[in-house]
Amino acid sequence: MSDEPEAVPDEKFELLCMYFGDTLRRIYMHQNLLSVRDAMHLYLRDPLTNLYNRRGFEQNYVHISDWAKKENVKLAMVSLDMDGLKYINDHFGHKIGDEALVGISRALEESIRGNEICARSGGDEFEAILILDEPDRIEKFRDSF
Repeated sequence: MSDEPEAVPDEKFELLCMYFGDTLRRIYMHQNLLSVRDAMHLYLRDPLTNLYNRRGFEQNYVHISDWAKKENVKLAMVSLDMDGLKYINDHFGHKIGDEALVGISRALEESIRGNEICARSGGDEFEAILILDEPDRIEKFRDSF
């Protein structure tokens, strides 16, 4: 038998309330963390295509550029502009225009390799950074796209 006096019901209730409050605080902190992560994702990514936006592209370009300098690897920047988006939007609706943008985005993503980056830099403008570690990398990208 313990020498500690048994907790009276009011103390047990107070302890239970403390545990409950701590649990609520942890849930609140977790929800805020998810909100911050979502905000950071939207800060760097285009919500329609999920490609990097201009900000995300610039941030990642700095990293890949530093890596390329250190490894003495050349890079190529590809700029793409989707012709006819206004026509698509005007004649078929913005939903179809959005689908066209997403289609271009998927084709762009499938044409780059894992360590290369691509972005939607504006309305119908896209960018990609290719790593020129093989002689015909640009041609392979073009053919794939």
